[in-house]
Amino acid sequence: MDIKKSQVNQLTIKTDGLDPIKVFTESFYHDLFDNYAGCMTIVCFNKAWTARWGAMGKDTPTVEEFVQRCDNDYIIKNLDSQMQTTEIDTSRMVEDAKKTIIRRRREEDLCKETARNLFELADRLDILENDECLLCEIYGDDWWGVLPTCPSSEYEYLTKITETVRNAFALKT
Repeated sequence: MDIKKSQVNQLTIKTDGLDPIKVFTESFYHDLFDNYAGCMTIVCFNKAWTARWGAMGKDTPTVEEFVQRCDNDYIIKNLDSQMQTTEIDTSRMVEDAKKTIIRRRREEDLCKETARNLFELADRLDILENDECLLCEIYGDDWWGVLPTCPSSEYEYLTKITETVRNAFALKT
């Protein structure tokens, strides 16, 4: 049996605009790969994200230093690899659909009558955002890939948290 002891650091961050953030870090030397490794867990408002780095390099002995050197996108992808960075922007759907209809009419891809009918139906998209038949008529068969998007609210939230954590690490060192 091989038992190793390590030290876990806890940091509590309080800042305006966010609930208190607890950050747990563990840094250790990985004998097998001859470099430093570590993990970090962030907890904010009963939600937690964890990342582990098996190879942080020979010149980065702590997770805190490693995280400061990385950009937010990299950190977030490690904390939550399934998180979507964008989501459909429902507030722009009507405007975008009408622009698409006008463009397709100018390209003579739609006849005048069909374009007029679609233009009138486009006003209902904010109510009928899941009307796949209408979306297909307006945007074509691959409509789900061309809808207007905006940054995901979850992604923006985690970005704000990771920026706060990185700033706290910079102040701490």
